[in-house]
Amino acid sequence: MGKRRWFAPAFLLWMAAVTYACLTSFEDLGDPGFDLPYSDKIAHFVFYLGAGILGVFALRERFGRRIGMNRALVLLVIGLSLYGGLIEGLQAILPTGRSAEWADFLANSCGLLLAVASVKGVFHEVKSLNWPD
Repeated sequence: MGKRRWFAPAFLLWMAAVTYACLTSFEDLGDPGFDLPYSDKIAHFVFYLGAGILGVFALRERFGRRIGMNRALVLLVIGLSLYGGLIEGLQAILPTGRSAEWADFLANSCGLLLAVASVKGVFHEVKSLNWPD
């Protein structure tokens, strides 16, 4: 029986959810009854933290050791940064009730950088993962 591959589908599902959440207006839901300052920025941070972690494992699952960890991380950062920029651009031009903000892009980038640092640290600390740079 072959290896079970679930990181790529999980990553794609995660990105579909991120895309939906970023391009949909949630004003119809009403007031949740509490105020969480910067909740939008926290959501963007968490979206891209999750995308970064799932994405790097999906790349490892797909390519194995044919590409090094550093190359995979660079590809992931470039790809997800471009995707985040695309989403912000779509928010600016589509009638979704959402607005493009540089602060959202910054929150995306911070989440992505924490994901990269975390994954790099885990791969260096847990020897059984052993993914060469």
